[in-house]
Formats: sequence, C-alpha cells, structure tokens
Amino acid sequence: MAEKPLRALVSSIAARGHLNCAIGFGHLLKKRGHKILFAQREVFRDMIERHGFEFIPFDEKVFGTEDTEPFNDWIRINSHIFRKDGVERYRNLTPKDRENFSGIVGDRPYVNKALANIFKKISNIDVVVTDVVSRLPSIDDSGIPHVSIMSLAPLDIYPNGVPAYAGFSKKDEAKFEDYRELYRDVWSVGTDQMREWFRSCGKDDWADEFDPWNFVNQKVELGFYHYAEDLDYHEFGPTYPNWYRVDFCVRESQKKFDIPSKLQNLPGKLIFFSMGSLASMDHEIMKMLLKVLSKSPHRFIVSTGACGDELELYDNMWGEPYVDQIAVLQTVDVVITHGGNNSLMETLYYGRPMIVIPYFFDQLDNAQRVEEKQVGRRINIWDFDEEKLLNTIEEVANSNEMRENVKRISQNMRKSTSREEAAKRIEKFVETKLQSKRKA
Repeated sequence: MAEKPLRALVSSIAARGHLNCAIGFGHLLKKRGHKILFAQREVFRDMIERHGFEFIPFDEKVFGTEDTEPFNDWIRINSHIFRKDGVERYRNLTPKDRENFSGIVGDRPYVNKALANIFKKISNIDVVVTDVVSRLPSIDDSGIPHVSIMSLAPLDIYPNGVPAYAGFSKKDEAKFEDYRELYRDVWSVGTDQMREWFRSCGKDDWADEFDPWNFVNQKVELGFYHYAEDLDYHEFGPTYPNWYRVDFCVRESQKKFDIPSKLQNLPGKLIFFSMGSLASMDHEIMKMLLKVLSKSPHRFIVSTGACGDELELYDNMWGEPYVDQIAVLQTVDVVITHGGNNSLMETLYYGRPMIVIPYFFDQLDNAQRVEEKQVGRRINIWDFDEEKLLNTIEEVANSNEMRENVKRISQNMRKSTSREEAAKRIEKFVETKLQSKRKA
C-alpha cells in the first residue's frame, strides 16, 4: 500500500469499450484507497459518476462542433469496408476511402488540448492513467507519471506475433506481407496527419518512428493490457518492455437481471446478443442477424445499441439500447458477441461459452483466439450463412467441452492476483518518480 492515497486522473478515448475498461481500472485503484478523478466529455458524466468517481469534465469549447462520440459517424461512413474479409476489406480503396478511414485520428488534438487544460487547473495529480491508444503530448509535457492501459487484444505489443487486426492464425503466414502493405496504405492519410501533428507539438522523435503498427504506444514506462492468461499469446514470446497483463478488469454491478415477462414462459436457452456500441451502428448487419435469430428455438436478450429504436425485435426477443451487460452475463446460457475485448473478458469472467461475430480491428483476433482455445465459435460476416449460425448456436449451447473450458478460465481469472500486482506496480512507479524528483 502506498504511504498516502494517490490522486489518479483516469481517462480514455470516447468509445464505450475503452471507457468500461478504464472504469474497471479505476475500481482496481479505488479498492486500494486511492482517489479517482475521471476526465471525459460531459455526455459520459452519468456513466462515470454511477461508479463513484469524481467526474472532471473536458472543456467542451475545445471540441467545438466535434462529435461527442466520434466513432459513431466513422462506423456509418466505413461500414462498407468492415463487411468484407479481414484482408480484402483494405484492397482497392479509393482516396476518399482512405481519407474517411483515417478520420478517426482527427480528435487527437482536441483531447490533447482538453487534458492540457485540466493539468493547468488541477495541480495535485500524482499519476495519469489512460487508455487513449496513441501518445498525447500534453501528458508527456505535464511531467506527471503516466500509466498506459491497453483495452484492445494484445497482439499489437507482441513483436513476434502474427499481424494484428486481421484475425490471422499461424497458418496464414503467406498472407502476412500482403496484409501489412494494405494496412499501411489504408492508414496513409492518418499516418501523415499524426506525424505532422507530433512535429507541430515538438515531438519530432515521435513523428519519425510513427506508423500504423504502433498506434498503441509500444514504448511505455509502465503499461497494462487486459487479457486472460489462458488466452494470452505466450507462444509468441515476450511483449514489448514494461507491459504487464491484468487478467480481468471487469466493471462492477450490484444489480440483478430479471428475465423479462415476455420471455419467461418461452422454451429454449437464454442467449445474450450484442454487437457492441459501435458495430450495432451497422443496421444492415443487425437486421440480418436479428432475422436469422428469430428462427432459432431459443430466447434472446438483445442489446440493440444507440439506434435500436429503428430495429425490429421478434417474438423470441427482448431488448433495449443499453442493457446492464454485467447483470445479463450472470443470467444467460450463451453469448453472441462482436468480440470486443472488454465484452470478451467479461463473458469469460462469468464463464459463458460464446459465438463471436467480429466486425473490425481486434474483434477479428479475438474471434480467432476463441476458436483456438475452444471456448466458442467464430462466424464471419463476409461469408455469412444462415444455417451455419443456427447450427453453431446449437453446437455451442450443448458443448460440454466449451462449457468446461470457460468455467476453468473463469475460475483462473477470479483466482488471479494480477489486479493487486498492477496496483502495487503503479504505487511503486509513482514513488520511484517522486524520489527521483526529490533528488534532482
């Protein structure tokens, strides 16, 4: 335990999976007696305050007319790309496609300035803990000890691993170089923007070394990634230096989920279906999947997403735009998920076998890992087959092997001491920084 409680400023990018992981990390530190200040845009105040953290709002004037949840429009614009194979989606893109794809990096300067303003106003911050993916100059310039969180799947920090974000296995080695070229090409506009911005902030060394494969900052003084040890990529050797695993960083919920009356007397397994807050923006995919699930003999709890009012739910379904996922996971038999890393870890923590229908980025890697570790099955959007999904639901719902595998992983996650070890590392890291400052 630290000699005195730390004041930790926690933040993340404005996407709910990243926010949820950062919230889980806030709880990790709060349980050690530390004070948590959570900095984010005003639209997320309620989401954060309900966890008992002090909310520090970003200055909205910094953002102007910038979208409060920038990923939403980005998904709508790029949905035609994400419906394709993990490699083919990046082939033959137009200059406009590349520009649209790289648009997601456009909020970096705004977030950077918003944090800089907070550092000017609040002087007694002991440590900054962020899941902001790329580096931010304001954090570096603040001189405050900085801890990075990576809520994505960790392939990106395994230098000897398969390329991230394509859903590859070792058997796909013949595709690696082609994919690397395509991936660099699709990020070409964003790469140039990031390099130019870093130079404008006086970070020439950052600009010189930046490319799409290190959007996640590989050079950290202290960083933590969120992944169960049983799924981790040990076969690829060590991660980049100073990265440590936290086996679970699950949000807390004291609520109990009551099965809706509409479903209580229906037969079949109870199944949770969620494509996450981002992939659910693709209504064409959501409508297709819901129509197929309506033909299943099972019951479905559906997280419909921000635009859920525009979706039709069938007789064997009940849903809301945002359900209490933690409470639902403790009630259902099977989970059908997009495979976002936060949702994957929560599903494993509560010991539920799953079907992963990946949409983009690390979701594809997680879907592949679920298959490899026999805790579920993978269904691809780009070669989707109605009968295959319905048969896979039956397979997963009735597989003793998968049920035993997820039960074992759940037990191992719960027995893990990695959370306490992470908190101790942070405390030691901050104390070492303070001692160095006193000696200087």
